[in-house]
This record gives sequence, C-alpha cells and structure tokens, in this order.
Amino acid sequence: MMIDRSEISKEIDRECRDTRYSTKAWSFAYYGFMFTAAVLSGAAAVILKINALFELDEAIRSDLAALFSMIASVIGVVATTGNFASKWSASRMARSALEQLRIRMLDTECDLSAVQDKLIQIRADKDYVFTQQATNPLPNRPPIARGSGQAVSGEMEAIPAAAALGAPKGTS
Repeated sequence: MMIDRSEISKEIDRECRDTRYSTKAWSFAYYGFMFTAAVLSGAAAVILKINALFELDEAIRSDLAALFSMIASVIGVVATTGNFASKWSASRMARSALEQLRIRMLDTECDLSAVQDKLIQIRADKDYVFTQQATNPLPNRPPIARGSGQAVSGEMEAIPAAAALGAPKGTS
C-alpha cells in the first residue's frame, strides 16, 4: 500500500492544530484551577484577619472564609483527580513530537511509513496518558511490532529520528 504524502501531511497538520488547542485548554484548566484555589485560600485568611478592610458582621466574615476554603479545597481535588497536569504535559509533548514530524516531512525523501508509524505512536501515547490517569506523562507500555498498524514502542521518541524518518545514513 502506497502512503500519500499529501494525506499524511494533512493529518499531521490537523493533529498539530488539535493538539495545540488541547495543550492550551489543559494548561488553562490546570493553572487556572491551581491559582484560583491559592487565591481563594488566601482570601479566606485575609477575610478573617483584617477587620479594618472588611466591615462585615463577624458571622458573615466567618461564613465567607469557610465558603472560600471549601471552594479552594474542591478545586484542588478536581484538578488533582482530573489529572490536569499530566494531560497538559502529554499534550505538550505530543505537540512537540508533531512539530518535529512536520519538519521531517520537509525532506522529500523521508520514510513515509516511519512517519505514519510515529504519528500512530504519538496518538497512542497521548491517549494512554489521558485514559490511564497516570502521573508520569510518558507511558511505559510494551513495544508493539512495526507494521501492525499500531505504534512502535511505549516511548514518545520510539523511532530514532534520523534513521527511521529518512535522514541520510551517518547523521542524527
């Protein structure tokens, strides 16, 4: 079966676009939740301690501080159990690997089969992190045989870039 260079380029471009969006979304979710939790925790302490700034009834200040503390706790738990940090990291690493593939495709003599296998590997690694709730953004999965229509190995950089993607022999 012949691999169409333009089709694989379109697929890499689409994956780059989607992964760029995914990286931004998970970054916003992770850092947004963490900073919001920190701000709410700090606000809870400030509301209780600084009487001059907040001329509120003691009961209202106490209730607001408890509410802010509770919301901060829930936000922290959601960000942690949702594994936002690993999802952001996996998206970021996938985006980098896809950009490298895009650069490799500039070489008209690159091995399109190796590019296709690498694209499959990138998707598989990202999907693995997203579904396994792993804390390590690089999954450790057993290697999958090349040509099986699946990824080549469990690492993001499984295919040696120079040899597998068509670089001239003797270069890396």
